[in-house]
Amino acid sequence: VAYKPNANTSYYVGIANSQDPSGGDLAFTGRSLESITEVSNLDPQEAKSYELGAKWDLMDAKLQVSAALFLTEKTVLDTNDEGGYFLAGEQESKGFEFSANGAITEQLNVLATYTHLDSEITKDFNPETQGNGLSSAPENSASVWFNYELDKLSFGAGAQYSSGNIYWRRNMAYFDTGSQTVFNAMAGYDVTDKLALQLNIDNLTDEEYVTDYSARGHFRPGNPRTMKLTVRYQF
Repeated sequence: VAYKPNANTSYYVGIANSQDPSGGDLAFTGRSLESITEVSNLDPQEAKSYELGAKWDLMDAKLQVSAALFLTEKTVLDTNDEGGYFLAGEQESKGFEFSANGAITEQLNVLATYTHLDSEITKDFNPETQGNGLSSAPENSASVWFNYELDKLSFGAGAQYSSGNIYWRRNMAYFDTGSQTVFNAMAGYDVTDKLALQLNIDNLTDEEYVTDYSARGHFRPGNPRTMKLTVRYQF
């Protein structure tokens, strides 16, 4: 449901419900027919989402700004000590997000986002797990990218920030990747109407960070500084 009081402002409320059959992802896993049948007889895994937001067109509609509050509740599949399947309970994610996208001047454009997220297990067959957070769900994340165009030249620079991923195990925050900020940059030049060059440098400062962690203690490092030169020719 959307309400637009004037040409540059709109407010909306959104409600969504998605249901995933519990046995749908087990057909090609090599599990026994008995296990697949057991799971298929369960109620679907359900996700309910609620969102309240607003959008504004600023600077003669050249810059779009938006903000939203959101809440998602999801039932999840789990196994007990005997290997039986059941819907374990509920997980919840809630927070707010802000974004800005558009032109600041005729040459300068910006794309910026910020998200704050609180996630936890709200219901579970094991009371000790209630209140635990969800793995790989950073509390704060943000990104910003500026692009400047001048005739045949274009320059871009930006950064991506994450407060870090926390991985839960044994009812505790078992491993925290720590916060990281990754800077990126680009430069482009139109040699002719058909030929263009572009240089991208990702992770400009060669930041060392972790992007994933497993229960066995293995982790995946983030990409190091990467430089890429692209030549595009349009026939």
